Amino acid sequence: MREVSTPILIPLREKCQDANRPSGFDDSSGFTVPTLRGIWDTFPLLVSGAAGLQAVGPEPVFTTCTPGSAGCCSQLKSPLNPSGVNVPPQHLAVSTKDALRAVLTPPLAVPGTGHGAAQSLSPSDLNALIVYLKSL
Repeated sequence: MREVSTPILIPLREKCQDANRPSGFDDSSGFTVPTLRGIWDTFPLLVSGAAGLQAVGPEPVFTTCTPGSAGCCSQLKSPLNPSGVNVPPQHLAVSTKDALRAVLTPPLAVPGTGHGAAQSLSPSDLNALIVYLKSL
């Protein structure tokens, strides 16, 4: 498993999600390296969908809570919590049709990580890399 510091949360009600990265049998954390074969036919990219999708609408406003799967979500209005915080009308929308370029450029490409290495490429070299990846 590799840790490349890319987002793992889907960009929707992030305080309700568990941000713990999986652990491997050897105490490594992160995710297995995905195949690049057929990357041209994959959308959105990243485990979170952060490369291609964005949240539209306001995030819920919580009182003090611990982010995670059982933290803030327990404050949302539901049949089990009828007096909870109303869930705002929020949904995911396509933010870019070029998710591959989004993975290789900021803010998703973080300096010092696997995806961040592409930041040192010239624009023409970045285009050549994307064309190569799409040819796999």
